[in-house]
Amino acid sequence: MDKSREITAELFPNIVDIELTSDDNLDTKSRLQALYDDERAGFLPTTNREKNQAITFLDYMDHSSYPSHIAKQLQEIFVHQKNLVWRYAPDIAVNEARKAVMSVAFELGDYLINSVHQLDALTELGTSIDECPNPKVTLLEEIGLNHRGYAPLIRYIDISNFRKNGLDESLGFNPLKTREDRSPKLDPDKNKTIEDQYTSEMINPIVLAHVDELVSSMTIGQTRIISKEAISDQLKRRAYWEKIIRDTRLHGAAWIVGKKVLTNLDLPLRQ
Repeated sequence: MDKSREITAELFPNIVDIELTSDDNLDTKSRLQALYDDERAGFLPTTNREKNQAITFLDYMDHSSYPSHIAKQLQEIFVHQKNLVWRYAPDIAVNEARKAVMSVAFELGDYLINSVHQLDALTELGTSIDECPNPKVTLLEEIGLNHRGYAPLIRYIDISNFRKNGLDESLGFNPLKTREDRSPKLDPDKNKTIEDQYTSEMINPIVLAHVDELVSSMTIGQTRIISKEAISDQLKRRAYWEKIIRDTRLHGAAWIVGKKVLTNLDLPLRQ
């Protein structure tokens, strides 16, 4: 690591200077396919950050060399961050390493929280679609312009197309771009929220226009099957991150966050 990045770590000690990636030879399309095909995952991530982290943690879930599962990766982050800060500020190195692990755990929690909320939204939308007897009317005509299930539905369609065909340049944006919301949080230990471009608090106008355009043109008949696929995708996404969050119990710093996330979602701490 060059000196400038070490100094950055001193000035901004909560930055985790380690890439949660594996299979470096895989491009984005191949990574999406790999996650989709793996029976332990089987879902489409909503951002590049989620994609990379999900791929990485797959390597730790069932590997006989890692009896502590993802806690092994979290401890690697802890040691890396501690060594990064130690050179300039040894007195805070351990505490900053602990914060770094908690920061990663909060990101993983964001994926679970998002999946829970988007599953609810998609299920509600799917019910409205199934109850409509006329397959020829558009979503706009039948359900209206605003529905919380529209954004995750269109997100699923776009990322599914990315998995099959690669990035569609005509979209004018990358559907997997990661957004970080660093506005003040209710939790004092959390410094950011990881969001996707479709369901974030501040949606890019280009993305919003894209969602509105599809909603006004797609018919009930066209969305009956795809809405069920999107629901299934979120069910698998939720199950994956729920398991990951429960596995944080094997790392003390991460479990502080994991326990909080599960409790706030009214999910059991043990499966």
